[in-house]
Amino acid sequence: MENPIVRDILSGKKPKPIALIVDDEKIVLDSFSEISTKSIGKLFSTFSASSGEQALEMVKNFSEQKREIGIIISDQIMPGMKGDDFLIEAHKIVPNAIKIMLSGQAESISVGKALNYANLYRYLDKTSNDQIDIQRTIEEAAKSFFNQLVIESQQKTLKSLHDTSLQLLYAKNFSTLFKTFLENLEPFIQFHLFLIVKVQSEQHLLAAINFKGNIEIYNQPNQIINLPQDIINYLINEKKVATNVQFNRQTDAKSWLIYPIFDSENTLKAYFIIEHPNPNFYDLEELQNFFTLSIQFSTAYENLSFIDSLEEKIQTRTQYLTETLEKLLAVNSHKDKMIQIVSHDIRSPISGVAELAGFLTNPSTAEDKEKVMRYAKLIQQEANNVVKFVSDLLDLAKLESGTILVNKEKTSLTKFLKEMALRFEPQSITKQIQLITDLSQEIECPFDINKLQMAIGNILSNAFKFTPKGGKVTLSLNKDNHFAKISIADTGIGIPKEDLGKIFEKFGVKQRKGTAGEKGTGLGMSIAWQIVQLHGGIIEVNSEVGKGTNFIIYIPLEN
Repeated sequence: MENPIVRDILSGKKPKPIALIVDDEKIVLDSFSEISTKSIGKLFSTFSASSGEQALEMVKNFSEQKREIGIIISDQIMPGMKGDDFLIEAHKIVPNAIKIMLSGQAESISVGKALNYANLYRYLDKTSNDQIDIQRTIEEAAKSFFNQLVIESQQKTLKSLHDTSLQLLYAKNFSTLFKTFLENLEPFIQFHLFLIVKVQSEQHLLAAINFKGNIEIYNQPNQIINLPQDIINYLINEKKVATNVQFNRQTDAKSWLIYPIFDSENTLKAYFIIEHPNPNFYDLEELQNFFTLSIQFSTAYENLSFIDSLEEKIQTRTQYLTETLEKLLAVNSHKDKMIQIVSHDIRSPISGVAELAGFLTNPSTAEDKEKVMRYAKLIQQEANNVVKFVSDLLDLAKLESGTILVNKEKTSLTKFLKEMALRFEPQSITKQIQLITDLSQEIECPFDINKLQMAIGNILSNAFKFTPKGGKVTLSLNKDNHFAKISIADTGIGIPKEDLGKIFEKFGVKQRKGTAGEKGTGLGMSIAWQIVQLHGGIIEVNSEVGKGTNFIIYIPLEN
């Protein structure tokens, strides 16, 4: 299998490493330099030095210039710095370089020092005339150096991929995820253009990316990429990198890689595409790195999508529970208020009844028949008030709970209102209030007679209750588009502006006595509102203190 570093050097992607020959004898130096150039010249640039000191200075300079030294071949016996000492010092600067010692009379101690402290690769007898063995040794040293680089590169890549995987998995949001992916992709893969082609509308796929690179993000993939169906099936089923796609966009790319992105529900969301103008540019290693990084990104993306969805569900659920709690607290508060009001409104008349009953049991009162009759009437009146209050409370509870059924039948609303007017003639006479009717137009509509009788009766009762002697109550009927419009107007005391918005609430307005001292339950308007709503209608109210009130009831002409 071809060494990727050798391939990159031959293709010009990477510069040649250096082979350094060191010997104080010019003939030996020239001979080994020639063999080196002949055997590994395509892969190495050969340099020479005539002393250990000169060679060490060259090693330092090359290192500062970021030039890689791959092979060092040094004589042992030289004036000044000996070969083993040079190799030990050079090893401190370029530990990865392959080191070979030359000598015709090297001592075992020198070879041992070089082995122990300079990681000596091999010892060569420079007096040998076996050039084939020397050439083979140099070629094997070069091969060993490149294999070593590949192993180190793979280890570095694996560590980097592992670190990247952790960074991707621990990304807290989509912006960080994209940024981490792109920053870590660049060192592994050379790309001319990077495309994120969006498949479906997904807000976080367009997350802001702080990355210095040539990136394009597209909303409409069909305008950019045209994938054959077999490629789409491959991407969806295999979830692997595809290397052959056709672009609608004008491109000079000759090499490209594409990887699909899926969410936590295994839905294809987008494609990552990288491309390069050179043909067959991406090798197996780059393909594997891109595949590994893409899988890591896709896994992290799925996790974030799941967390995002989970957080949204938690927020929705939390909001629902909060709103439910607020409603329950409001209901509980309303219940407490109702108990307080109901207790007061029932206790007061019952206390009055008990007090009147006490008077009746008094022997002195029993002899006064007129007083007995008066107290008995008062007891009856208070008892009727309690019965009416409890009855209204039960009716309202049934209306609010939805247990009351509305049996609507198409009937003459005109006839119904005329009958309602007759029912209130006694009150009109008693309070000397003029009852005016405008019911000449014959109108039919579907309604529940008993329920609507309760609603209209409550509103008419209030009109007479709060209108003084000599006043007027007007009951009229006409059509308004698709509705029957019932108007109940009075010239009574009116409703304060601040109470208008609360009159249809249970006990929403403080109870007031009528103009003749009449009492009410405080529930009549709420019952009327509920009944009209059950008919699909609404109630409007206009009022001015001291001038009167007008209730307008709209009932649909058809179901």
